[in-house]
Amino acid sequence: MTLTKPLPTIISRNAQEQRKRVLQLFRDCVRAAPDIVEMYRLPYPVWKVRQRFRREFEANRSIENQQVIDILIFKGRNELTETLEQWKQDDHVQRFFPNNTYEQPERKVRPFEDDNGRGKYSDFLADFFEGNFAGQRSKNYA
Repeated sequence: MTLTKPLPTIISRNAQEQRKRVLQLFRDCVRAAPDIVEMYRLPYPVWKVRQRFRREFEANRSIENQQVIDILIFKGRNELTETLEQWKQDDHVQRFFPNNTYEQPERKVRPFEDDNGRGKYSDFLADFFEGNFAGQRSKNYA
């Protein structure tokens, strides 16, 4: 378990300091891309995740209000921290990508099996999860 420090809300003194903070956030996002792909098992190569980060930063390039930029830096840093600490679910990370670029992989793992197809639960619980319970039993439990 990793302990994290609270994120400070920093108000930039000038545009140069703000620019440094934006570039540092961008670098941190780019460096974290391989870890994010691995942790959340994204069906994208690392370069595509980095490209998506770049598009997000480019979309906010025209903003000139320093207060708005400070808020965006804080939100970006917060999102990155939450993602790296795995406080997000898979679908929260996948929402970062437009709907037409993410295709949910088909999973054929039943809810009572692990990724290798081995049962995690007893036969009774496996039948229960399959819906074979309360008079609809497929096996004869004596």
